Amino acid sequence: MILDLDALGADGLDGRDYYDGDEELYEEDGAAPLLSSRSPAIVWNPEKPKPPDWRKQLGEVFPPRDCAAWPSKLEILYVVDAAKNVYGGDLVLSLQSCNRNANGSFSRPKVLSMSQGQIAQLPLSEDREILSALPGGQSYSYGYAGTYLPIPESPRLSPALAGMLMPLVARTGRCFLRPLNEADNLLPLVWDEGGPWNFLFELHRLGDTACTLVGFFERGEERREATFPALATAGLTITRDRVAPLVRDTPIEWINRPSQTGFDLGSRNGTR
Repeated sequence: MILDLDALGADGLDGRDYYDGDEELYEEDGAAPLLSSRSPAIVWNPEKPKPPDWRKQLGEVFPPRDCAAWPSKLEILYVVDAAKNVYGGDLVLSLQSCNRNANGSFSRPKVLSMSQGQIAQLPLSEDREILSALPGGQSYSYGYAGTYLPIPESPRLSPALAGMLMPLVARTGRCFLRPLNEADNLLPLVWDEGGPWNFLFELHRLGDTACTLVGFFERGEERREATFPALATAGLTITRDRVAPLVRDTPIEWINRPSQTGFDLGSRNGTR
């Protein structure tokens, strides 16, 4: 930085002249000048720059959160709420948190409240992996605002994403089913390692002129009635204790219909 001493009035700072580089410095007798270590110096102390207005405004919209370590007793629960999944299609996964008691039980769950920036603070790698992959778990944003965006309370998982994440979720030991009309009941869910279920129909004859279609699940030598899962959605069957995949492209809408569909074949003379 170059200072214009004339503009600053340097000649009048202490009553002495300062060398500006345009004259040769010699004494009157021609001898070289003696430079004193006590010669005055100009010290430049600029003020600390203020943060840009946009940072101040951003801090007001997204106030900094406590960056303390994640509480040791606080655990994340992954809840499949049947009431939120009655229409099939995608899987709605509710995120909740609670404290683990000394006897291994959980305190009353409440809605998980955390930001995207807190994912990295989670002590368990399985939680970091799951939450980062959820819709809304990571988002692109200018600057650092994205780290303050909240994790969705009940993210919606497509069949492809549900098929990838639910084995991880069920293996955490913190995945639960909240059955329909049982709001206070959480049933532990584990991943079924037996492979995918296939949903099939059988045609049963009722007398001479009527038939009925009966749906059922089949896996190898196993066979279950169509009503055996508590929930069928997003390519998954969820019973009261297990989560298992369905054979790919299984029509969920047929599973969620009544297990028996009757129709009349007509009279013996061929009319209908």
